[in-house]
Amino acid sequence: MGFHLRKAFRAGSIRFNLSKSGFGASAGVTGARVGLSSQGRAHVHGGRGGLYYRKSLGSVSGRARGWKASATAACAGVAVVWAVSLYGLFVDDRLVYALAVVPRRFDGLSGVLGSPLVHGSFAHLVANSVPLLILGGMVAGRGAVYYLTTTLAVAVLGGLGLWVFGRSAAHIGASGLIFGYFGFLVGRGYYERSLSSVAVAIVVAVVYGGMIAGVLPRDDGVSWEAHLFGLLAGALCARAAGRAG
Repeated sequence: MGFHLRKAFRAGSIRFNLSKSGFGASAGVTGARVGLSSQGRAHVHGGRGGLYYRKSLGSVSGRARGWKASATAACAGVAVVWAVSLYGLFVDDRLVYALAVVPRRFDGLSGVLGSPLVHGSFAHLVANSVPLLILGGMVAGRGAVYYLTTTLAVAVLGGLGLWVFGRSAAHIGASGLIFGYFGFLVGRGYYERSLSSVAVAIVVAVVYGGMIAGVLPRDDGVSWEAHLFGLLAGALCARAAGRAG
């Protein structure tokens, strides 16, 4: 008589499945999820009330090296943000202002690429790290080069928009890049309309859709302009990538 083990653990909208055959994970909400089985097969699953649809997106075992490189790229990106932010917070706080976007000042142009790397506090850094890793990881799913070029394009377009139209203040933090990833992933689903891109777009919209409120004007010290122009930059990059494809 054999024993069988199957256990599920939840971390918000992400579910981890542990069974005798291995480890799997999925993300989404009740009735709509995208997952990866313990056998290395990606799938989409939807439905409620006894009616379900499940579609396999194929095995990823043959692309293990590619996935490893993609995960490494996303983790490395977050690691760079942590390294620079911690240096600015605890070693030399002059770096924080030096890498900030200061609109319409030429000495503030360094923040176009530098502002996502610095944060105003440790709590600020921690709050941005999880969505930066998750959304960045979804972008990196198509390769390290794809991740790097998308990140640079979103950062430059969003940073320039912030520099031209933002309030006269020092804008810092990776939230603009996070909004850029969000806009890119949702926009990619709209412009590409492939099964995989649409599935990713739906999961991202469902899990992180509430962040859209962050583009509204506010007076609490949060750079809503960085959110807005990051979102627009991501959507523009998705449109350009869709046309190129």
